[in-house]
Amino acid sequence: MSFCRRVTLACSVLIGSMAVIIGVVVLTVIEGIVNKTVLSRDYIGFENFNGSKRLNPMTEKWIRPAYFMELQIWMFDLVNEAEVLKGAKPRVRQLGPFTFIEHQWKSPYQFVKNESRVFYRNNHVYVFNDSLSCPECVLNRRVVIPNVVFQKLVDFALKGFLQRLVVTAALAAVKTESPFVSTTVEEALFKGYHDPLLDYICGHKWLQNLCDAVKIPKNIGFFYGQNGTDDGLYEVSTGLGDTFGISKVYTYNNMTVMPDSTTVTLEFRGKSEFRDVVAFRYGFPSHIFDPSIAANRGFCNKNNTPTYFNSSIQIPGCLPKGFLDIGRCLPGRPRVQSSIDGMDIPDEKNDDTFVEVEPLTGVPINARRISQINRRREDEQGLLQDGAAEGEIEDI
Repeated sequence: MSFCRRVTLACSVLIGSMAVIIGVVVLTVIEGIVNKTVLSRDYIGFENFNGSKRLNPMTEKWIRPAYFMELQIWMFDLVNEAEVLKGAKPRVRQLGPFTFIEHQWKSPYQFVKNESRVFYRNNHVYVFNDSLSCPECVLNRRVVIPNVVFQKLVDFALKGFLQRLVVTAALAAVKTESPFVSTTVEEALFKGYHDPLLDYICGHKWLQNLCDAVKIPKNIGFFYGQNGTDDGLYEVSTGLGDTFGISKVYTYNNMTVMPDSTTVTLEFRGKSEFRDVVAFRYGFPSHIFDPSIAANRGFCNKNNTPTYFNSSIQIPGCLPKGFLDIGRCLPGRPRVQSSIDGMDIPDEKNDDTFVEVEPLTGVPINARRISQINRRREDEQGLLQDGAAEGEIEDI
């Protein structure tokens, strides 16, 4: 190799090495500067602007998040009520979606402890959107659905002779009480409907105080009293001076220890895409209700769980494996699904619950939660004049 070529090679190696070193230093310094700048703004609170204090951009977005949130509801309208009361298989017509847009905002909010913590309430309201609903989905449409109050009476009557006697007398006084009720969609959801039996009982002056004491609502609705409300009073860290501690909960409704609850670890389902953004999709594990797995023991209650089998089959304090998900949609039991005419076949694409996360930042960008309200109607045990079918699961 000639002298010139050796010099050229040495210079190239030297320049390359210097470029790598400079690149590493620059990237490290720049990354540190960027991180410091970004993290310095990553808190809930105020910023200085022309000598005065104002909410920083992050806080403004926190107070009124720009998320698009919708609640879609499908109702099951019973079309053969008279036949069902005589023992026939229920036949339903599915109506939906009834689409509601959810708006959230924080109010009121108060900063404390040198603005390192903030008290706030998270308000939410649901607004019906007819353009995103089905053509026949109007809130004043009437539907026939299971009567939850009546089933509560049946449950009470099954506890003993005296309880049954009281329920029979109440039903005799209010002849219009039935296992099913005809109401509008708006009343069934948020507005609430009047139940004749509750109106009869709580309408007596000497029983009004009892109804108030046990908190019997004046109206019955699946989301009654939940529109235009808040989640409770939170006290959380603002992240000021401790960026990685932002949103840490100190108290909820003045409680420092939260009530017992169950958490679920989602499983990775695979890669997905949401609005041209690559994401990782996570969903519920298939063994979520299996009490033989220690992580699922949160679904057990040692004080109020009936025993159906010996301990070799049923873990003490837990329902038997598969008992909790007897009526789930996917994968549902064929006997449950076929017991009602008009039900759609479960489909993973439409019935799956999942969360999609942007993999680099870990920020959730899309989520969907699917649930179905069912009522198990027990044998009315002769409480109705014309009789009724045996216990069955009914969709609402």
